[in-house]
Amino acid sequence: MTIKPRAFSLIEILVVIVIISVLATIGHKAFLSYVMRSKVTEAIKVLDEYQSIAMGLYQSKGEIDPYAVLFSEGDETGWVSGTAGSGSAEKEINLKYSNTITATSGTTGSDTYVLLAVGLAHDGLIISGADHVYMAGIITPAGIITWKCGISASGAETITTDYLPNTCQETLP
Repeated sequence: MTIKPRAFSLIEILVVIVIISVLATIGHKAFLSYVMRSKVTEAIKVLDEYQSIAMGLYQSKGEIDPYAVLFSEGDETGWVSGTAGSGSAEKEINLKYSNTITATSGTTGSDTYVLLAVGLAHDGLIISGADHVYMAGIITPAGIITWKCGISASGAETITTDYLPNTCQETLP
């Protein structure tokens, strides 16, 4: 006895195509989210490195000069804009996803702060205006420094919070 192959109807083929399209769309969105989170992870690692430099400066000199954070002695990589004591500086870094880091100092109420920001390289996912990840060191009048990661009120170029980890959702100066 021979079995004849069954012919599929046009409706059945269209249903399969719709199911595959929906699965591909969901997979593509998940992939893009994964890529964005990896870019933010690199930026947070850069911020952690410069946070350590800032803490070393604070412990040795009792203050954090943004220029000194970005251009430590012996560091001749990239360019640095700004001057010592100017309150802000920017440095070019050449990593896979990150291209600049900026440091700014200021005051909020009775506290002073240093705000570090990593600028992500622009591509199809990262667009100008939503391309920075921020970390701030808030220094109380008693000299206690607390570091927070999150969204900057003064630097409106924060990457969307969808891609920031839960530990990086604070409101910063």
